[in-house]
Amino acid sequence: MGLMIRYFRYWLFLLAVLISTFAAAKPQYINPIPLAQLINTPVSKVNEQTFELPVITWGADINTIYANGSQSITSSNSLFLVMDLNLD
Repeated sequence: MGLMIRYFRYWLFLLAVLISTFAAAKPQYINPIPLAQLINTPVSKVNEQTFELPVITWGADINTIYANGSQSITSSNSLFLVMDLNLD
């Protein structure tokens, strides 16, 4: 009988914690301002120069290497060249 009361109290405690967590976790909403209203910087063409871009050995750099045409220097069919970026 003592073990059953202990388990009952345990489950009652867990249920109380669960209910109180959901009751206290109400979201707070904000009114976001569109970026077009916040940013007033004019858009301009990228300078036509070669940028030296360091690459370190971690998984996310594969995106940069792929966009550079899978080469160390920007290739003619790369995504970066389409955007007028020339990287070394």
